[in-house]
Amino acid sequence: MNRMLLLILSVFLSVAIRPAYALDESLSADVSARAKWNAMSEADRVRIRGQYQRWKEMNPDQQKELRLRHERFKKMEPGRQSEIRERYRKFRSLDPDQQRRVRMRVTRFRRLPKEERKNRIERVKERRQDRRDHRGRRR
Repeated sequence: MNRMLLLILSVFLSVAIRPAYALDESLSADVSARAKWNAMSEADRVRIRGQYQRWKEMNPDQQKELRLRHERFKKMEPGRQSEIRERYRKFRSLDPDQQRRVRMRVTRFRRLPKEERKNRIERVKERRQDRRDHRGRRR
């Protein structure tokens, strides 16, 4: 009987205490998040609210994919992150119609077979190198 009581008590305590620890950790995270939020400019807050609204409209698979992309981005070298940020800034500076056309081109490119994508990338690299070589000769 005592063993059974101890077992029940230990299970009860482990279940009852675990949420208290989780609550303590989430409170700590909430305080940290609130401090960061208060330190932001109003423009940043407006931007984040808009992004949050888009996040809520995504289905769970889209959210999962975005989380995975973010994790991959965080693991990249700082130089590669800067390169991606710069390409994103350039894209965002395009007008909406130009952005739409870029998205369509990327979508068509991704639908190509892997070998064809590789071939096209190689051709672009060769053309860029040819242009560099040609510019170097003119100087």
